[in-house]
Amino acid sequence: MTEPTQPYTEAMIYRDAWRIADPGASNPVAVAGTLAKASAALLHELGTDGIKRHPALRVMAGQLSSLYRVDSLGADISDYDKVQAVVNLLDNDLPADILMKANRSFSV
Repeated sequence: MTEPTQPYTEAMIYRDAWRIADPGASNPVAVAGTLAKASAALLHELGTDGIKRHPALRVMAGQLSSLYRVDSLGADISDYDKVQAVVNLLDNDLPADILMKANRSFSV
């Protein structure tokens, strides 16, 4: 993605969105980082509601959600259950590393 040495402009954001969309980025870390950087660059000018409607940001968010196979309804309920179980262990000062490893499932 674009590594700005100058202010991150809206034109740069659109170019990065296109690079993510075509042919379709496969690195979720790069997409998330670019989306975060672009959102931060436009936040003051557009506000939260404007960011959620910005076409370039929506393209990036769409690619990110497709990489994680998350639809418009959000993550699968079993994912929420797994996260809650780990947080409950953490809240009780129990070692959560075992449960976190057990919850790692790379099949979708």
